[in-house]
Amino acid sequence: MTTEKIRLANKKDSDKILALLNSDSNLHGSKEDRATKSDVKQYLTDNVHRVYVYEYNKKVVAVMVAQFFKIAKYIYLYYISVDKNYQKRGIASKLIKNLESAARKEGYYLIELLIKQKNYKIKNFMKKINYKFGDKYLFYYKILK
Repeated sequence: MTTEKIRLANKKDSDKILALLNSDSNLHGSKEDRATKSDVKQYLTDNVHRVYVYEYNKKVVAVMVAQFFKIAKYIYLYYISVDKNYQKRGIASKLIKNLESAARKEGYYLIELLIKQKNYKIKNFMKKINYKFGDKYLFYYKILK
């Protein structure tokens, strides 16, 4: 029997979360930008981020990281990543629906995210689940040494 579950992540999930966050270059603003162990630790322990994992037969196969702005009442979706072997099964949709449900229950009014302009896969996905296209922005960065 197949079991599927969405839950808040815990410390034991850290290695899998890190691997998923670094599994696709489209998840980061630049080639040099990668998630680190300290990033994952912060997401799991601070008061503003929530990390949800999707388990398939007790194996973590997807992760979603969101920041909750309690005063402004909106959510910024940082990452959503599904293991390549489990894509096209509706897992990302289930994670986002779970986030939307939690947001409504807690009085949040908006979920927003940024994606790479050439990431057509996620563009089409977001459109499919009724997310609106906003203004275009340019991304600048500088690596400090």
